[in-house]
Amino acid sequence: SRKELGLLVILLGISTVTFGSIMFYVEHESNPDMFNSIMTGCWWALVTITTLGYGDIHPITIGGKIIGAVLLTFGMVFLTLPMTIIVSKFGSVYEKENRKLYDEVPDVSTKEESTSNINTPKLRNS
Repeated sequence: SRKELGLLVILLGISTVTFGSIMFYVEHESNPDMFNSIMTGCWWALVTITTLGYGDIHPITIGGKIIGAVLLTFGMVFLTLPMTIIVSKFGSVYEKENRKLYDEVPDVSTKEESTSNINTPKLRNS
């Protein structure tokens, strides 16, 4: 699972640089105060991918807003991918611990016991 998480971190870096650069070139002329460098665009892309959305930098052009919507959707999908890995790992560890627990507990049931008389409440005559 370390390989998969490592791959996700690499993809996060590549996506941040790619979308940050695209956003800089789309927004720089219309919005030079907010998108004044590619690194500022990368900061915006990282905040958008991770769905933090500080609001300190935001697009104002239609193209920038469309790119922002695409990146936000990509970020939500991107964040759900590690959850499948984590849940799968949790399930395998949980199953392993359950097997270990049940292997340690001795079986106390006997063949003479029947399920019909175990903890059967006695009815009172009214």
